[in-house]
Amino acid sequence: MSNLHNAFAQRKALMASGIVGARQAIVHPTKFFPQADGTLGTRIYHRNKEENLAYNREMYGKLLPYLEEYHIKAAIENMFGVDPAKKNVYCPNVCSNPEELTALCDDCNAMCKNGDMFVVCMDIGHTNLSCKDKTVRQFIGTLGSRLTALHLHDNYGIKDEHTAPGLGNIDWDSFFDGLRDVGYDGDFV
Repeated sequence: MSNLHNAFAQRKALMASGIVGARQAIVHPTKFFPQADGTLGTRIYHRNKEENLAYNREMYGKLLPYLEEYHIKAAIENMFGVDPAKKNVYCPNVCSNPEELTALCDDCNAMCKNGDMFVVCMDIGHTNLSCKDKTVRQFIGTLGSRLTALHLHDNYGIKDEHTAPGLGNIDWDSFFDGLRDVGYDGDFV
């Protein structure tokens, strides 16, 4: 998809979200970014971190006029990657850990002139796939008040199965403890 087509599609999606009265729209960070040689760089296992984050800051910055125009916030979601050498093996990618996710959100909000326009959507299934070094409660604690939307589903940490909560191995007690810790009052999807 060309950048022009992608920008047009994002604008239409933000406009539609604003028309229906949504407070926020989920906008995934991109896992791929253009490199100097014209190829696309990938972002797995924390490779090319700075280049990818710079590209995502630029991408989100281009959304600012539309966020303001349509009175909506962009919710940045935590992601996962797929290891190309080990087919069907999920691994960390852009914003897989909460520190990177909060840093990107804060960097994007630093570009805003009229208040914060960026928040965080935590996909609990993605967390289970790609952030093995933290408990769910720790992940949520790092996000803090930036966390305003949730994608709730379960898996066994092997595939993005999207099963009903309780049909995988996510620690739901830790999840709800984390939400209580940060005083979460956002959306559940």
